[in-house]
Amino acid sequence: MGEDSVLGFHLVGILAFSLSTQIFFFLATLVLSGFDPLVSVSQGRRFLAPLQ
Repeated sequence: MGEDSVLGFHLVGILAFSLSTQIFFFLATLVLSGFDPLVSVSQGRRFLAPLQ
């Protein structure tokens, strides 16, 4: 019982760590590729404004 709970805790930690690193690398790639979230949001609003 004790070993199973420790193993489950390790699995959860590994999953959370891999997920956070994936998110970090995803954001880093967006920044390195020149994607600015604020610029894209402002461009999207300017594009959607005439449609409304």
